[in-house]
Amino acid sequence: MDKLKRLIYLLAISVPFTPNIQELSQKTGISRPSLLEYLYLLEKSEILINLHFKSRGTSKLQKPDKIYLNNTNLIRAVKDNSNIGNERETFFVNQIKSYFLNKKSFFDENIVLTKNGDFIVEDYTFEIGGKNKDFKQIKGIENSFIVSDDIEIGFKNKIPLYLFGFLY
Repeated sequence: MDKLKRLIYLLAISVPFTPNIQELSQKTGISRPSLLEYLYLLEKSEILINLHFKSRGTSKLQKPDKIYLNNTNLIRAVKDNSNIGNERETFFVNQIKSYFLNKKSFFDENIVLTKNGDFIVEDYTFEIGGKNKDFKQIKGIENSFIVSDDIEIGFKNKIPLYLFGFLY
């Protein structure tokens, strides 16, 4: 149990991040195969959200490309002052995942990572940021949007982050 707590703590203080399975295995004292199994089970128990790039499959034997805690409350429970960008992305991912929760599909690829932007949800690309976030990272990408914190009203392809809370 202490190893699992240590794993969750290490993930909580550093998410979202690209996991180095070997390093996590050493820091927690959990073998690589067991660690991959734990990451899979922690996602199934809705403590973590493991995301992959679109080009890769999703398997419990495959390391995730990025790991998020399931929601912002879990971040705050472990660490008082967390990274605001992390909280924005975690909120967005949590709301999208909750929307698709009851829409079962054979593959859980409703939200995936992308090199241009932050996430692809179905055929839409989203870049998450603050009110001053610009379109540089998603320039020229069809069906792309900026999801901005600290704005009340969207305009054109800029959507307020809080509106995704209504998906829940």
